[in-house]
This record gives sequence, C-alpha cells and structure tokens, in this order.
Amino acid sequence: MTSKPRAVAFPRNNAKTFSRVLLAVFALSSLSACGAMDLALQDEVAQEAATVPGDVNDDAAVAELGEQTAANELPIPVALDLSKEAGLDDYVEIALRDNPAITRAIREVQVLGYKVPQVTSLDDPMVNLVPPTGDLVQTAAGVIGGAFGASQKLPFPGKLTARGKIVEQSVRMALDKLADVRISTVAKVQKAYYDYYLADVSIQITRDSRQLLEQLRDVASARYSAGLAAQQDVLRAEVELYSLTNDLITLEQQKATASAQLNALMNRAVDAPLPAPRSFEMSRIDWQLDAAMDKAIASNPRLARLREQIKRDLEAVKLARLDYYPDLTAGFTYTFISDSGVSPVHSGSDAWNLGLGVNLPIWWTKLRARVLEGNAQVLASVSEFSDLRNLIFFELQDSLVKIDTEYRRAILFRDLIVPRAWQAVESSTSSYRSGALEFTALIENWNQWLDFSLAHYRAMASLEQRFADLQQLVGVELPRSQQDLGSTGIDGGSAVHPNAVPVQTSQHNDNNEGSNR
Repeated sequence: MTSKPRAVAFPRNNAKTFSRVLLAVFALSSLSACGAMDLALQDEVAQEAATVPGDVNDDAAVAELGEQTAANELPIPVALDLSKEAGLDDYVEIALRDNPAITRAIREVQVLGYKVPQVTSLDDPMVNLVPPTGDLVQTAAGVIGGAFGASQKLPFPGKLTARGKIVEQSVRMALDKLADVRISTVAKVQKAYYDYYLADVSIQITRDSRQLLEQLRDVASARYSAGLAAQQDVLRAEVELYSLTNDLITLEQQKATASAQLNALMNRAVDAPLPAPRSFEMSRIDWQLDAAMDKAIASNPRLARLREQIKRDLEAVKLARLDYYPDLTAGFTYTFISDSGVSPVHSGSDAWNLGLGVNLPIWWTKLRARVLEGNAQVLASVSEFSDLRNLIFFELQDSLVKIDTEYRRAILFRDLIVPRAWQAVESSTSSYRSGALEFTALIENWNQWLDFSLAHYRAMASLEQRFADLQQLVGVELPRSQQDLGSTGIDGGSAVHPNAVPVQTSQHNDNNEGSNR
C-alpha cells in the first residue's frame, strides 16, 4: 500500500508574507547580539585571568578547592625564600603577583565577564507536545492523531545589545576596581615597609644611645667612687638604661608587626624573616595641587569606575525605553492527521503552520517609572562622582601639605636640631666630668638628643608614606617632581599593573640633602 503524500498547500497571501518578513527581522536583530562581547574587553579580561592560578574550566579542581576551603583545610601561606638584598621594589612585585585581594578582584572581573553571554542570549525555546489522548478531534482531512510545536521569544531589536552593554560596563567598573585594589596594595606595602624601616633604624639608634648612656653611667660611678658625685647620679643613669630596655621591647614589637604586615601583603607566612630594610637618602617631593588634581581626574581608578558606572546607568535608561516596544514570540506547530478519517473526501495529510504573538506594553505608568528610575540613578551617580572628586581633591591637598611639612621637619632635625643637640650632649658631658654641671642636666640633654634623632627618622619615614598616599590618590606611579614628567618616558606615571613597580624612593637621592645616619 503506497503512503499518501504529507503536504499541505500554504497560501502566499500578503499577511503571511508580512509575518515572515517581521519574523526574519526580529530573528536577525536578536540573534546578532547573542553571546556578543566587545573583543578588546574580552582580551583584557582574558589577560587578567591568565595572571592568577587556577582554571575555571577545570570543574573538578574548582570543586575540590572549594570543598577544601569550606572544610577549613586550605594550606596556610609558607615562608617563600627572599634574597638578602630584597627591598621595597621586590616586596611590591611579590604583592602585585600573590596578594589575595588582587586575585579576588581579578576573579570578580571574570564573574562579570561570564554574565555577558548570559544576558545577550535568547531565552530557551519552548517545545509543546500534544499526545493522542482523550477525545480525538475529527476534521475533513482525518482524525487528529497528535501534535507538537516549538516557540521562541524574540526581544525587540536592540534589547539584547543594551543588556550586553550594561554588563560590559559592569566589567569595566570591575577592571577599575581591580586597578584601585592594585594601587591600594602598593601603597599598603610602601607604608608597611617604612614602618619596618623606622622600627629598625629606631632600634639601632636606641642601642647606640644605650652604649653612650652606659659610658655616662660609668663616669657617674667613677665620680661617685671618688666622692665627687652623689649616688643618685648612678641610680638615675641605671633608671634611664632600664627605660631604654623598655623602649627596645616596644620597638621590637613594632618591627615584628610591620614585618608581619609586609608578609601578609605578599601572601607569605606572617612570621617569615625579612631582610633588613635598606637605608635611603631623603629627597624633595615637588608637586603642585593643580597638577596633582589633573592627574587624579585622568587616572584615579575610583573616579574612572564612577564614570563607567554613569555609562552603565545611561545604558540602563536606554533599555528601559526599549520596554515601550513589544517582544515577539514565534511558534511552529505540526499536526498529525490519521488516515482513518470518516469523511469520504479526507486526505490524511498532516498539517503545519507558523504562529506569531506579541506582548502588549500598555501599562504606561510602570514603563515610565522604570525610565524615571534610571534617570534618577544617573543623577545619583553624577552626584557620587562629584562628591568623590571633592574628597580626593581634599585628600590631595592634605597629602601635599603633610609632604611639605614632613620634609621641612626632617631637614630641620637633620641640619639644625640634631647636630646642636649632640653638641649639647658633648658639652654637658665635659662639664659634668669637671664638676661644672649637674648629672640631671646631662641626662636631659641626652634625652633631647635621642628624641630629636628618632624624630628625624620618623619625619623621613612619614614623608615617604605620605608620598605613597599621594600616588594612591592620583592612581599612577609618580616621579618625585612634576618637572620630571617628560624625563620619565611616561606621561606623568603608569597605571599599576602586575609588571609595573612604583617609584623606589631609595633610587631618587639628592646628593645635597643626604641623611646623616
């Protein structure tokens, strides 16, 4: 028995032709954005992801690491070897490579990057099946033996693209946040290093001054034995020695704290030993407020992030306006017709047809409220940008004033106060030996010399820490003088990336303004 042909004539009227054209337009405009992402942005995300260990494509390894961490079995950092010559530059390089906060920021960029193909792709198609159950409908062509159909929602042209741009802006915001985390980490390393340096040099100065005080105690003992001085001179010297021992205990704790902070920033064991900090010569930091403000506006990653946020908010407004237009749902249905029809003219031919449907965006109040919400968010982001810019300007001014203050204090202590305080110690020591001065005055002069010597190095360390603050506010590596912008080979600094190391202070010496350590 030959089978009957399964074909149905499909009338080519104007309505059907229009529906086909409309369906094709929606399909092309929707599919054109599916999974799309800006290629340059995609490359940037891939480059960042390549700098951190772990492969997101290795499902088993990711699950194992997550379960291990959740079970509190993640190995603690180890004491990676450091060269005995390691200094600030090396610490910065290690921190930029291994710091967990930077790794987390990179992963956050990845997370948002994977959202782009999700929001720019079509919804899952729907498949419907009508099995031959219940009362079967009889038609002139025969009994309907079942049917199946499929449908796909096609958003209005431009909606998928707008959704993708919104998430892409979020990716750019995450990249700016990553830049901020990097420059913040560099600043933390720099400030912790100078805390470490200050504690170390303070310990050396205190130990040297203790040796001097022991000599003064011996002078007092000799004079006491000869009946030329009171016992209280010896006792006062011994009390001062005990006080210095207490100071050394405090300084050792400060050094250990700074060392632990440096190790933590480098993701090393917090009790790992560090090489002794390098000495450096102080040099002037010459920046004017207007130049620093210009660099901050152009380079500060927090301001850049808010600019990308405003662009994202504008894209959200565009998407809200596209909701004024309907989405299209296209469907296909195939109906099975049985050969056992009761009509004498039945053909038994199966039937198929296309269906089109649209939603009706008629609730104007809701749709308009979404646009107004977006407008309000744009204005809020603009105000947030203005507020942050004002805060950064204030912090720049504050940092520059502190830089100038600490530099002048360091110069004052180094060139005037400390040398004269030491002359006073030498003079009072000679006077005490000859019996022309009380031991109390000698100890007072010695205490002043020690305090001023420590204050000199505190000002030096604080100067470098305030310079670290300045670079963090600007968002790029800076030369020590804005006059050196052209000689650095960079336009006022370079962004902090994994292979970029900030200015090492010890490499910018001023031969006319060296320290007297």
